[in-house]
Amino acid sequence: MKRLVSALFVEAGVFYVAMIYSSKSMLYLSIWILLLLFLLCAYHLIVAGKLRVIIEVPVPFGGKNESFPFRIRLVNRSFLPTGKVVMQVRARYLLSGITRKMEVCCSVPGRGLSKLQGEVCLNGEWIPEYIGGVCLEVVKAVRYDYFGILGFRIRRKFLEIGEQVAVLPMQQELALSFGDERTMRYTDKETDMSVFGEKNPPEISDIREYRAGDRIRSIHWKLSAKRDELMVYEFISEQPPAVVVFLEPWGTDKKKNKTRKKRRGSKYKKEIRKMERHVAFLYSLSMALLDKNCGHYIAYYDCNRACTTRKTIGNEEELYDFIKDLKKDMLQIGVAVEQLQEEYRGKYQRTAGNTELVLHKDLSCTYEEEVLAVWEAGVREDE
Repeated sequence: MKRLVSALFVEAGVFYVAMIYSSKSMLYLSIWILLLLFLLCAYHLIVAGKLRVIIEVPVPFGGKNESFPFRIRLVNRSFLPTGKVVMQVRARYLLSGITRKMEVCCSVPGRGLSKLQGEVCLNGEWIPEYIGGVCLEVVKAVRYDYFGILGFRIRRKFLEIGEQVAVLPMQQELALSFGDERTMRYTDKETDMSVFGEKNPPEISDIREYRAGDRIRSIHWKLSAKRDELMVYEFISEQPPAVVVFLEPWGTDKKKNKTRKKRRGSKYKKEIRKMERHVAFLYSLSMALLDKNCGHYIAYYDCNRACTTRKTIGNEEELYDFIKDLKKDMLQIGVAVEQLQEEYRGKYQRTAGNTELVLHKDLSCTYEEEVLAVWEAGVREDE
């Protein structure tokens, strides 16, 4: 739009000079400029809504300071080729709230008889600076004509929202030893979703007649067809994970944390490093439990719903998803650990678990007030 206004000013200046000096050549030049602007505006009207911008991230997770590949796909549904298309790609870090931007530009040919025509794929790489969830998205795209005179922004609905990836911290080896260890072989009664997956199915103890309340997926269809009545599998006693990891928040004052978001100085950078150490310790602790084949819950205070909630960690993929969705408020805002444990036991009575670990804000993990592990200060996450 700025270039269009500048072109109109140039046209007005040429026409003004032609009128003052009664110059026919300058008058013809102003007419040709006006005609060119009219043709370029008609071009943009014809191709409006014909270009789609899609961003794809083939690798959903990776480590910090490792290169993530990404691909931007531009699909031109018009028979007219585009001029230069300038796109602004933004990497938004969910945990720290920091954004980074970069520009990518290319031109797209028109769509012909072949389906492959009218499409361009740009492959690139980016290196994340912080851990946690990162949303990579195209926030702005400007389409120019062949001469680069006029440029119009592509509407937001024609831009792909973006993809979210998980940037994992460095894992520290932790030697845990506590209580009885149990595997993650159970069915979550709150969500009614199986968490053991196909690789670790529950053991079958018997086959019996169908009862009201049995699940459809437990039906033995072949035997039911032979007997002309529904028969279901009966599994060995299913127990929930025995381990619960409670996250101790850094504070309970929501207004204080809101003011900290405005700071971008050295104090804010120290706060980011503190959050990253906290997440790295949580990640190392969960990985140590998974190495023992010990499924667990991560319990924390949800400030948006003002209640205690939890995340089921049964495998590495679920842990990656938790790191990807981790927000700053989940670590900073909450209630005291004692109140968190009391609310958790009241909310999840049947599947609360009997082994409770507490991840404190001083980067130590305790079990029944006994220190199990402490984060080593010599380990650097930014290497």
